[in-house]
Amino acid sequence: MTDGGGNSVAGGIPATLLRVKREFPAPRGKESVPQLVAYFFVGADGVVGGHSDMVRRDAWNRVLHGRADRWAYVLMQTDARDGEAAALARMEHVLRGVWPVLVPSTRAPAPGQP
Repeated sequence: MTDGGGNSVAGGIPATLLRVKREFPAPRGKESVPQLVAYFFVGADGVVGGHSDMVRRDAWNRVLHGRADRWAYVLMQTDARDGEAAALARMEHVLRGVWPVLVPSTRAPAPGQP
């Protein structure tokens, strides 16, 4: 994943990376817990990291190729109390398991694979 700034996050998949805080009930009120959220779109001819990229590619394919592609919106969220690196490692672990379903092996290797 790469965040909006183009930094490599895990395996080279373009994605939008958001750092958020989630509130949970605690014995003394609410506890604010850091979370890491990543999302991207998987289409017929590739993966894009943001909504505007998906709209541009979809429009391009409609106008030039006369086709309307379907897109999968993939959203991941994890607790980041143990740090961003650990949160990203958990996301990459999950992606490795689901990647073959999202992207056929003829198109792209699993995250973290050459």
